Amino acid sequence: MEENNEVSMFKSTLNYGVMLGLAMIIFYILIWMFDLFFESYMAYINYVILLAGIVLSTKGFRDSIPGGIMSYGKALGTGVLVSLFSAVLLSVFMYVLYKLIDPGLIERTIDESIKTLYEQGRTDEQIQAVQQVQERFVTPFTIAAGMLFQIIFIGFIMSLIASIFLKNNERSV
Repeated sequence: MEENNEVSMFKSTLNYGVMLGLAMIIFYILIWMFDLFFESYMAYINYVILLAGIVLSTKGFRDSIPGGIMSYGKALGTGVLVSLFSAVLLSVFMYVLYKLIDPGLIERTIDESIKTLYEQGRTDEQIQAVQQVQERFVTPFTIAAGMLFQIIFIGFIMSLIASIFLKNNERSV
């Protein structure tokens, strides 16, 4: 019986993860289309989407369990798996975006970070050093890998907190 429950948890988290990943991809397509890619507040909106996806998927999975009993660990696992699946999907999209759809986006990303360094009052030597490193290491792959780890890490932190409220150790009547 437990094995059956594990399969349904995997299927459920995969489905929710794909839906969340698609929602985040649509969000990134929109901010790319409307040239809002480098607006800092967009990252916060992405985190809200991630949190909503984690909460809704964990609640949805909990409500599908007979009796609705879900431990903190299972709630945490659900949120982390959903984050993982959505992060993989989003990372693949980011790779395709930077590599195939808009290869000039890497140059604009580096230019934006240089602009930020100037605004912070960094010296020309510091800025040149950072620019050399970025030109060498900022690639579609490193951006996608960074996105993967960022979404998984932030999703883990959000799941730690959300699971406190979404667990249900009491049997419903």
